Amino acid sequence: MTRAGIPQVTRRALLDAVISIYLEHGYDGTSINVIAHRAGLTTGAVYANFKNKDDLLITLLEEQAEQVISTLTERIRAAETLSDRLTVILDWYSNRLHREPLGARLTFDLLRRSYDNPEVRERLAKIYHRAKTIAAEALTNELQTHEITPPMSPYAYAGLAMALIDGIVMQQLIFNDNKVLDDLREVLHLLGLLPTATPAPR
Repeated sequence: MTRAGIPQVTRRALLDAVISIYLEHGYDGTSINVIAHRAGLTTGAVYANFKNKDDLLITLLEEQAEQVISTLTERIRAAETLSDRLTVILDWYSNRLHREPLGARLTFDLLRRSYDNPEVRERLAKIYHRAKTIAAEALTNELQTHEITPPMSPYAYAGLAMALIDGIVMQQLIFNDNKVLDDLREVLHLLGLLPTATPAPR
């Protein structure tokens, strides 16, 4: 390995370590000392790559968000109808929350931290803006295909949709089941946006 590659390996080791520690102990139980020990590095190595714990965690969330946006965008583009796209989104969120809770938990913990940390708030805003922009582009294409003129901008619609999803995710985390997603599927079915109200996988 070249010397140029060492910093990336170190950052990867730290990010991998923080994933397991955060899932085991949550935000308050995740510390720089524990992260360094789990990664087999010194605390100096941590601070050479990240300002503090929040910097490390928001970097992890940015990485997760990029993977999420890339995967979900690809699946949505492959879907043929609006109903299919909604199904892709609901199924994906349901499965990810059930099997991989890291992103949702980390998002809400960092939202809490953003009250006192302007840098965290700014970086969270960039993640949301990117997701809203991609969602708005997809919605714009859908509206143009069906020659529909919406009463508000696609970006505003995307913001409302993300607010709805955030609320669903929060309730699902609180109640630890998929009932809220099932209720949303039922509403979309009654509105004619989904062909059947299939319960979310458990």
